Amino acid sequence: MTPHEAAAVVEREMKAQNQPISFFGIKVPRSVAGIVAPLICLGSLFYLVAHVLRMNQLLHDPLRKEVISVEVDTFPWIALYPGVVSQMATTASILVLPVVANCYLMFQLWHGNSTSQRFLGAVLTICVLAASTYLCRKLRQINKGLHDSPGPDKVGT
Repeated sequence: MTPHEAAAVVEREMKAQNQPISFFGIKVPRSVAGIVAPLICLGSLFYLVAHVLRMNQLLHDPLRKEVISVEVDTFPWIALYPGVVSQMATTASILVLPVVANCYLMFQLWHGNSTSQRFLGAVLTICVLAASTYLCRKLRQINKGLHDSPGPDKVGT
């Protein structure tokens, strides 16, 4: 490889590293993508956690428990379906895919970012792992409570 060809390869690589990445139609510089992507995942997970915690609160309200448990039991969301397949699909979509996607992005951007950006991206990715794990456990708890204990429509069967 001649020096001119080597310079062209290095120039192409530098241009590729400076091109922005698009998240939901918003262009983000590569230098901050390792922070923005985990933040978006974390925000989405916190939004889902808020809904699941509210559902759990309603399920434990003695005045509403019978009505709410029937509605939740018949709600068409795979996380609430009984069985191993639904639990695996829920775990894959809430835990495995977000964590793998964030780890892959961190790996891709590791060399182009500063140490502080890498550290913050890694911390946010660990937070995504923690939030995802908490959410999966809470959903499994709710699912077990719905399908292991007899509800008002299952009493006497």
